[in-house]
Amino acid sequence: MCIRDRMYVVPFRKLRKKIFYASYLGSFANWLKLLKISKNYQQIVDDYKSYQKTRKAKIAVYACSTGNYDNPVKLKVFDRDCDYIMFVDNPQDYDQSQYIWELRPLKYHQSDLIRNARYHKIMVHEVLPEYEETIWIDTNIDLLSPLFWEDLQRIKAAGVRFAISAHPDRDCLYDEAQMCIEMGKDKRELIEAECNFMRNQGYPPHFGLFETNIMYRNMADPTLPAVMETLSLIHISE
Repeated sequence: MCIRDRMYVVPFRKLRKKIFYASYLGSFANWLKLLKISKNYQQIVDDYKSYQKTRKAKIAVYACSTGNYDNPVKLKVFDRDCDYIMFVDNPQDYDQSQYIWELRPLKYHQSDLIRNARYHKIMVHEVLPEYEETIWIDTNIDLLSPLFWEDLQRIKAAGVRFAISAHPDRDCLYDEAQMCIEMGKDKRELIEAECNFMRNQGYPPHFGLFETNIMYRNMADPTLPAVMETLSLIHISE
């Protein structure tokens, strides 16, 4: 199930179209709300961390940044009952008092920067087993609307245990693979080998495509470890 059939995030850094949730961000009044949050952000962080000490979170929102690739985004809209965890190379290099995020050292660093980050993204049952639910967000994502949390409650009420977003531009794995080759995302031979494997398995073109910059997972799902470990064979193995 798609975690968002409405758009409410702005992807930074990537040179692609920006996505706005018009009904929330379109009015001047709501932009002023976000500006006010930015102005008072340190007080918001301090209040959150004080509240965090009074409860035990069941849900973790998490991310991973390797190679000092992205500075932690200062999330504008967040749920106070969630923990926010970012895995980074060297937590001591950051002033953690500035962020909602708890900065933790990498749990996996045996490969290159991209695959190290992918491990944390995919193998959530290994890196955050103490939580009942997790929400992955890429480090270039800033949540700008409370509608994200409303949609999350909607999919949870429907019994969904794993939710991701439909790709905004493409619907074909093989088209995406060609784009990754052109952008130098990985070695051509590895990408082509993966495509050949999928073709041999009978996977058809234009069969749908997801964008995994936001993922919701219910950690109680007994199939989760096996599914994630299968994904890791494709996306982490060299």
